[in-house]
Amino acid sequence: MLETRLPLYFNRSGATGPAGIFRFETSKPDEAWEMSVAGGEASALKGLSTSPDAVLSATGSDMVLLCAGRAGRAQKIADGSLRIEGDAQKAAALMDVLFQPF
Repeated sequence: MLETRLPLYFNRSGATGPAGIFRFETSKPDEAWEMSVAGGEASALKGLSTSPDAVLSATGSDMVLLCAGRAGRAQKIADGSLRIEGDAQKAAALMDVLFQPF
């Protein structure tokens, strides 16, 4: 569900960046998907690239809570529930857009 919703959330936000390929990985359930951001537009990608700009990993329930703005990003990073690999600045800019209450 999130793989199709996150690009919509991004596109509705009016944000222009960050540009890149972002992988989201969840456990419980084990899923992985990617989203591309370019020219202020986000889209879901089919398959996984070999070198995303950043990877965001969490349990499925934590990812839903984060995307709904119902969990604190800093706390989840501090306690290891949310893991970021790759370009941390791009990941932070993306989370600023996506991890908002709605």
